[in-house]
Amino acid sequence: MTTMTRCDRGWTRRPKIARILKRGVSRFIAINPWAKLHPTFNPERDLCFIMLTAADLLLLHPLIPASMEPQYGHNNGPSWDECASMATDHPEFLFAGFLMPPAREDEGIDLDAVYVPLPDLDNRYYTRAITRPDGDVCPPDEDGIEQIDGRSYRRMWWD
Repeated sequence: MTTMTRCDRGWTRRPKIARILKRGVSRFIAINPWAKLHPTFNPERDLCFIMLTAADLLLLHPLIPASMEPQYGHNNGPSWDECASMATDHPEFLFAGFLMPPAREDEGIDLDAVYVPLPDLDNRYYTRAITRPDGDVCPPDEDGIEQIDGRSYRRMWWD
């Protein structure tokens, strides 16, 4: 990963970005009560789980620095740029992963999971999520069904 320049450091704390990220962290915890913050949790130092709507991802997309390397995926998952493309085409998708704070060398957001709404009878959404722009197919390490706000999603997670 590219080393972050001094001017990039702390970009996740910029007010507009921080509001979106805080919403995403709160959304993940609301959906996954097991992710409630541990009493010794320090958001300035520790990873946070995050879930972004397609709309939130698209708000963040033009604001992330090049040092986050949005063209590369995490753990063979879709890259940030690929997720932004999916979010544009499918506003009902959700995206989850980890938020790394400025105290970490890898400050940024790693998207590890894509949630596609069901039914997906012809696997069109699934195929879109697992196929890279070069045509390579990268199936997820975990693949299952989750209920979120009364709706069924196929959750694909790369690790």
